[in-house]
Amino acid sequence: MFLIENTIRLSGNGTRTDFIPLGVSFPEETPLGAASAAKEDNREDRQKSQRRIVVPRERAKSLNRRVLAFYALIVVSIIGLILFVENYPLSDFDLLVTREIQGQRAWDPTPLMKCISIFGDAAVAPFPVIIAALLFYMYRRRREARFTLAVILPDLFNMLIKIVIHRPRPTLEDAKILEEFTQSGFPSGHVVHYVVFFGFLLTVMIVDKTISPFWRMSVGILSAFLIFTVSISRIYLGAHWATDVIGGYLFGLVYLGIILKFYIKDPNVKRHQTV
Repeated sequence: MFLIENTIRLSGNGTRTDFIPLGVSFPEETPLGAASAAKEDNREDRQKSQRRIVVPRERAKSLNRRVLAFYALIVVSIIGLILFVENYPLSDFDLLVTREIQGQRAWDPTPLMKCISIFGDAAVAPFPVIIAALLFYMYRRRREARFTLAVILPDLFNMLIKIVIHRPRPTLEDAKILEEFTQSGFPSGHVVHYVVFFGFLLTVMIVDKTISPFWRMSVGILSAFLIFTVSISRIYLGAHWATDVIGGYLFGLVYLGIILKFYIKDPNVKRHQTV
């Protein structure tokens, strides 16, 4: 390394020689104007960063307000529907819808209607839930497995609501009865189960981009089909009135919303969404 000799003469004591490495530069004092400009740049950067954070937060708050308004509307609708079925156990609206659906004569949809409803029968309903939870667990989606098993809780809670409201089911005097049940009719347990269970499967297929496209498409379409057709099936089979299935959809949405509130906020779900 090249050195530069720096000689300093000292009075009466000879000289002292210091060596400074070539290429070494000493920092210069920063002018006041440059320091002020640097502070201003830093302040602008912080403000931009804060604005980037505030915008998503504002959007999230706006979305939360809309979701709360939506569920408030559902709760009000549930209260109004309960009052309606308590005062009008057999309404003209229910009779009209039942006769329209059961009066179909182009072909016999009975086998299809029974097939659609079978996943909600008491002897069958637990098995699809357990199978779905096991598949999620086997493919290392343990949170999905736990949330899938959680759909059993709304089913149990719905049985309590049936006991409290005690709304009679259709009878042979007013409809064709192709399936007989001893429990109360409001709200429809099949519809509640389908909205919560198949609604959760549909949500997972939508948000989890790491699942095979074939399974996402297949399970998603099947789940949506069953959710929308179970109401027709229950009315056609004479198991429920139209207001029973409407109540099932409303209660099911509340239960599903509670489950999804805890599922969507999980960081693993966000990771799946961005993959």
